[in-house]
Amino acid sequence: MFPSCDRCVAQAAPAEPGSNPTQHPHMVLATTVLASSLAFIDGSVVNMGLPSIALTFPSHAISLSWIVSGYLLPLSALL
Repeated sequence: MFPSCDRCVAQAAPAEPGSNPTQHPHMVLATTVLASSLAFIDGSVVNMGLPSIALTFPSHAISLSWIVSGYLLPLSALL
């Protein structure tokens, strides 16, 4: 019987000396903070552009909230 792939990966040595994720434990935290800051800034940009969007595409306030949600949901999923 073959060992599972996860066990082989867990027991394998890192390919490069600097590629071990435990050597930089704060990188995950820093990346998460920067990504959520990017989502906050992008949300602010879309909210600042809502008056122009409302003039270009006549719509109600509910439709404008869907524009913000439709922009931020895929962005957050990709982040």
